[in-house]
Amino acid sequence: MKNLFLFIIVFYSLLSAGCRKNTEDEFNDANLNSKPKYLTNLEIISTNYEENLVIDIIYDANNRVTSFAINSAENGLSYYSLSYDTNNNLMGAIGEGDFFDVDDLYQSPLNAFETGTVLEYDEKGNPSLVEINYRHSDVITDGSDIYLYFNDFDYFTGQITYENAPNPFFHTLNAAKFIDVLDMVNLNLGFQVSPSIVKARQLLPLNNIKKMNFWDNEGHFQIEVDATYDYDADNYPEEASIITVYTAINSNIRELYSARQIYYTYK
Repeated sequence: MKNLFLFIIVFYSLLSAGCRKNTEDEFNDANLNSKPKYLTNLEIISTNYEENLVIDIIYDANNRVTSFAINSAENGLSYYSLSYDTNNNLMGAIGEGDFFDVDDLYQSPLNAFETGTVLEYDEKGNPSLVEINYRHSDVITDGSDIYLYFNDFDYFTGQITYENAPNPFFHTLNAAKFIDVLDMVNLNLGFQVSPSIVKARQLLPLNNIKKMNFWDNEGHFQIEVDATYDYDADNYPEEASIITVYTAINSNIRELYSARQIYYTYK
């Protein structure tokens, strides 16, 4: 469960803090006249079996997330129940016999620098140029063939572009009070004596990701992710096709890593 929170937090890093509007105001500024929609089901079907995933989200009468279930091909079925205090603040989640207390995130700044940083933002406030760091070796394999190998302290530079459409997860995260949690979490964005400390909620993307390209530290292409969407009448994605291509280390040829179909259901 902790990894779920950390994934939301550290993927979108920020270089410098500043005065910002309320998160919902920023979202509305970037998505004028958009209608709030809440995910009830998300299904991922991939050519890589272990990526197959179904998420079901349950709400109460006030559109507050009460629980969610994750059924993945790799890890099976997991069920989580969210708990709130009398002031409607998220306290934590119960799942797999464990309780995750959000107070654990408030104790000291998380070291986002070890994962990556955002170098530039687009005109709507979305991360557009990022640097992803690798502290440990990683190997991507298909059977007996090794395709990518990331040494310690390697990094990728990535360029991200967005659709003129809302982030489909925004209102769902807000309904689970995750955005309030992000507003309470500090990120350490550097290893200097006086690092930049910012609020994690400042890192949330406002629009829907269209494309990501990543290069290694020598400027060589490594990974490309392309997404195409079918939108509903409210400009929220109903279906996405996501193609991931990478460079094979032995042949230096671009090859398909996965093709995924994502299906979104809202209330």
